[in-house]
Amino acid sequence: MSAFLTQLVNSFQSFFSRGFWFGNFLPVAIFMVVNLIIAATAFPEAVQFWAWLRQPGASEVASYAPLVVGGLVVVAYALAPMIPTCQAILDGRLLPAWLHDGIRRRRLPELRRIRERLNAAVKTYADYELLGGTAIRQAWAARSLGMTRQPPISGRTEIVAAETALTAFRRAMESRGRLPAIADAEAAVQAVVSALSLSNAGLPANHPNAE
Repeated sequence: MSAFLTQLVNSFQSFFSRGFWFGNFLPVAIFMVVNLIIAATAFPEAVQFWAWLRQPGASEVASYAPLVVGGLVVVAYALAPMIPTCQAILDGRLLPAWLHDGIRRRRLPELRRIRERLNAAVKTYADYELLGGTAIRQAWAARSLGMTRQPPISGRTEIVAAETALTAFRRAMESRGRLPAIADAEAAVQAVVSALSLSNAGLPANHPNAE
């Protein structure tokens, strides 16, 4: 029995490509078998599939096998040109305008909320990317300015404020699981810039004014 089915399948394989077997025949075969099982389970008196399987006689199964495989091949070959149309119907491209718009209308509020969150995330990312470039330039400029200052230097208050701002920003980012508002980042950057501009980073560690 298995040898006969193998010979039958091999004979059919020579007529069609592998794409047909996996892209057209296999989905049709699986669909047919699943629906046959459902029908036999739901309507056992009308579709006596389980009773037919329990009947002895491999010759009868062998006689039906070519018809079943041939029928599935014909159905799969006939449905092949309809696959793009079915896909277009399922994704909504070929649905009637009234049905397509009605389905989309129910999802518009959710779609708007998703787009608003996406636009906000994209804007926040762009703002942080822009701030990253300007913050580095401002920090280097402030450091250069601070290193020109001579003692006595009064920058300890600004340094404490910068540490406090950076700590608050880090905690806000960790607690929310996302980037805080760009205003919080700008405030932290300005606090660091102010501290660098009012303190001399080049002072030795043992200097009385070294921070």
